[in-house]
This record gives sequence, structure tokens and C-alpha cells, in this order.
Amino acid sequence: MLNFGKNNKIKQFQIYKLDNWFFRGSFVIISSKKQETENILNLYYTRQKVERMFAFSKSDLNLLPLRVHSEETLRGHLFLLFLLSYFFMKIHQKLNKEFTVDQAFIILSAQKAKIYEKQIFVQEATKKQKQIFELFGYDIPEEMARG
Repeated sequence: MLNFGKNNKIKQFQIYKLDNWFFRGSFVIISSKKQETENILNLYYTRQKVERMFAFSKSDLNLLPLRVHSEETLRGHLFLLFLLSYFFMKIHQKLNKEFTVDQAFIILSAQKAKIYEKQIFVQEATKKQKQIFELFGYDIPEEMARG
């Protein structure tokens, strides 16, 4: 762990040793926050996933080249990319490696409801849909008032 003093100079340095025969080599992670040893690799891979998300948005979504005419539009675009990455990572964490984000959205897209003038009746969820809702801590209502 690195602690920074005045003028951003390092005043404390601590090395975390990760004992695992699988790891071949070394890398350094510098953080301004104190981290638990068990969380270091998870944090590293989370950062890596965010970077992949930005790479995905640049290549697969064809978001570059940007056709913006002002700095304000560019800032808005980058802010939306940041929000997308943030929510993607939160959803990924909630799914707890039981589903990918894509799988979860495909499964949940099949959730149906019958909508009437004053009432919405949610159809029974499948086993996988119920499992995903449970991972997020949501109860599936049988009906809702339409307002």
C-alpha cells in the first residue's frame, strides 16, 4: 500500500504477497485508498473490465469517430460512457458470476406483463428470471396499479 504525504510524495509503501502457484510474475497496483489483500486482484480485474467496456464502446458500438461540434457534447458523450461502464460493472457484480450481463438481459427480456387500463399483471417468471431477481434483491410483484 502506498500512502501519500504532502506534494503527493510517497510516505509509506507496503507490498502484498499473493500466495498462489498459478501466478507467474509480478505486477504493482498503486492506489490512494487502503485495500484488503483479498480484494486487490478483484479490483484490478474490475479496472480491466472497465477498460474493456470502453474498448467495446469504441470498436463494437462504432462510437468513434465522434461527430461532435462542441466540447459540451463531447463531455456529455464521455459522461454517458462513464455511466454505462459504472452500471455495467454494478450489474456484473450483482450477478455474482452466475450469469453474464448479456445472458441476464436476454433472460429478463422474456419477462411479460398484461397491461390493462388501471392494472398491470406480471406473468409468472421462469426459474432463471426468479434467480436473477433474487440476486438483485427484488421481489416480483404479481400485479401493480397503473398510474
